Amino acid sequence: MKSALSHNEIEILDRQVATLSYQLSEIAGVLESRLGEDNELAISVRHAQREFAQFAHRVRRRVALAETGRRESDSQSA
Repeated sequence: MKSALSHNEIEILDRQVATLSYQLSEIAGVLESRLGEDNELAISVRHAQREFAQFAHRVRRRVALAETGRRESDSQSA
């Protein structure tokens, strides 16, 4: 049986995703500046970066939802 990610695991995933998203953005920027924005490789990397940014956004929403749920359960137990 598969279990859900813990809050700590979600936070770690969020940090890793943010780092990778930043690195993809940096790679895309370097390739665009060196090869031009119309270069096939630069376009591919920028597309991958945008797709990954959408994934990163979904992870951040999960972290926010986990935080909201955690705060609500903390306030209910108080």
